[in-house]
Amino acid sequence: MKLAAMTQDEFDLWLVRSRKGYAEDKMKANGYTEKEAAEIAQRDFHRLLPEGIKSKDSFLIW
Repeated sequence: MKLAAMTQDEFDLWLVRSRKGYAEDKMKANGYTEKEAAEIAQRDFHRLLPEGIKSKDSFLIW
């Protein structure tokens, strides 16, 4: 196993994929519309990673 910091490009790719998957899970599990789920994903990811890749004490596995 190798631990390394993500680049901004890697983070951007991870973020798009992760938010999409998270929104899909919200639609399946909770019956949200695509729009509602996308808004929830945007809100939750911003809350958890307010400074994006530079968010303090955040470690991402991808």
